[in-house]
Amino acid sequence: MSEPPAPPEITPGTPEVDNAATVVTPEQGARDGDESKAHASAPDVDSREEDVAEGDPAEHDPAEDEPPEDDRAEHPPEDEAPEDEALEHDPGAPDVATTGSTASGGRSAGISAARNVVEWLTILGGALVVALVVTRFLVQAFFIPSLSMFPALNNGDRVLVNKLSYRLHEIHRGDLIVFERPSDDGSSQVKDLIKRVVALEGERIEARDGRVLIDGKALPEPYLAPSVQTTNLEPLVVPEGHVFVMGDNRDDSRDSRFFGPLPEELVIGRAFVKVWPLDDLELL
Repeated sequence: MSEPPAPPEITPGTPEVDNAATVVTPEQGARDGDESKAHASAPDVDSREEDVAEGDPAEHDPAEDEPPEDDRAEHPPEDEAPEDEALEHDPGAPDVATTGSTASGGRSAGISAARNVVEWLTILGGALVVALVVTRFLVQAFFIPSLSMFPALNNGDRVLVNKLSYRLHEIHRGDLIVFERPSDDGSSQVKDLIKRVVALEGERIEARDGRVLIDGKALPEPYLAPSVQTTNLEPLVVPEGHVFVMGDNRDDSRDSRFFGPLPEELVIGRAFVKVWPLDDLELL
């Protein structure tokens, strides 16, 4: 028989762990129990990590993030109100957008109206200035109040007078001129007269047998009516700076036969067109 094993040696001062009983206090027991629970409940991180590392990585399908088509139809986006809700409006609630746009529209309309008024005033003012300049320096309309120029002009006709003509050239024989009534002829209240130029400065004018002679030669006058005779005209020489004028209706015209040769400085301009009546427009 073999000999039994020798008992273990016990070193003095060293407690025998396996055989010795350990005294545990209540507080230490409670602490040890909590630690045991913590270890028991902690997940096995290393195991999970190894499983993920060893296994095939899961492929992500982007379609899985999108909700099913039916779900999208049934649940509209939060930032878009349902159609029924968008159509509903509380009449009592103030419409801020409408109020703002109305106020803005009112201001725009007011500014536009003011701009239109200013534009029209500018146009009218400009037209008035142009009209004043034109009538003062260029063209002016005159009314014929008598039959002294018949048949060329009738009572009530209107003519346009070019005021610039005689600034560009001399007065010509046969011109119809508008002039200021000479101061020594107070027979009428009419301020301006219209007559035809018959003789120019330096020419000798006279009448014989009902006809006008210039420097002894008969003057053709196709503008006269066939039955018109020129009378009451004594021979004279037209002074420098003057013209001799008469009406075409010699028996019903007060002209240079009565107030003498006309100073050119009184001439306003030349009548060049008859504008009224409209059905009798013609150049003069």
